[in-house]
Amino acid sequence: MKRIILLILLLLIVSCRDKSIQLPDRTYPLGLSLIFFADGYKSWQEFNQDIDVLLRQMKLVEPWKSYSDYNIYRIMPEETSICTIKIKDERRPVIRCNPKLVNKYFNKLRAGYLKLIVLSRQRFESWANVVKDRNSGIFLSLPYPLISRQEEQSGGIFFLHLLGHSFGLKDEEYFVLAKANSAAHKPDGPNCAPDIETAKQWWGDLAVKYPNEVGYFPECAGNKNYIKPTKGSLMNLGDLKYFELTYGRVSERYLKKIILSLKASGGL
Repeated sequence: MKRIILLILLLLIVSCRDKSIQLPDRTYPLGLSLIFFADGYKSWQEFNQDIDVLLRQMKLVEPWKSYSDYNIYRIMPEETSICTIKIKDERRPVIRCNPKLVNKYFNKLRAGYLKLIVLSRQRFESWANVVKDRNSGIFLSLPYPLISRQEEQSGGIFFLHLLGHSFGLKDEEYFVLAKANSAAHKPDGPNCAPDIETAKQWWGDLAVKYPNEVGYFPECAGNKNYIKPTKGSLMNLGDLKYFELTYGRVSERYLKKIILSLKASGGL
């Protein structure tokens, strides 16, 4: 009789579970939460396949490679029109998601410090909030599944670029898609300084320690006079001549400091 009651209770628990949300097997209260939100996906299999590809590519690069306290949440909303594409008064198509409907799912989670990552089958200009030490969002246009090796690599590189933005990293190039006067154009670090003197204060120690990797190069955050620490990195997708699959020593140190501070500070 007890076994039957336990079985009934188990079935009730399973039936009451929100089928639109997949929770991590284990959660780290002071870890980094990545909340993947589906837009335009036809199945969980298709959605999870793209997520797994991006996570594999992410783990190829430091500091994500050495970090382990991730909370991976996956949301496949019931609604099909939470996100729409806005064209009017925009230079390029951008995605806009209904905050009320998004929060309907967010409120079911206890995620702590998080990055919302909207993966969409719609076509638009992918972007991310350029912020420091705060929750932020990434909106990535993936019209087709990431199946081939080339698609996995290119999708992963662009995702890593946007992930860097979501932690406050600036474009290490002249052409910046963000609107003028936005945070993306400000040379307030960590990888873009207004002048060489400031850059030496911020990463001079790394330039001495790694002279072949760190220096003082022109052009970042949309200004040819601003100074960046590397010739090529994940934050410079405009000039692939010197591209390297790394954030560079300066940005890597900054990112590592943020994610390690999650435990030290009890969450940002």
